[in-house]
Amino acid sequence: MDAYDCIVTKLEVREFDDQNSVSTEIRLKILESARLTGSSLNTQPWRFIVIQNKER
Repeated sequence: MDAYDCIVTKLEVREFDDQNSVSTEIRLKILESARLTGSSLNTQPWRFIVIQNKER
């Protein structure tokens, strides 16, 4: 799949099923991918907060 196909076929999720949890392995892959995303002058100004317990 090339970049154009990836962009035009992307899926926007607006509702989430709270009955399924994401495994630690997948959660870490997502966070690492986000961390490696390019930024202006490679400043990487973002911070991530992972909430695992809805009540907290």
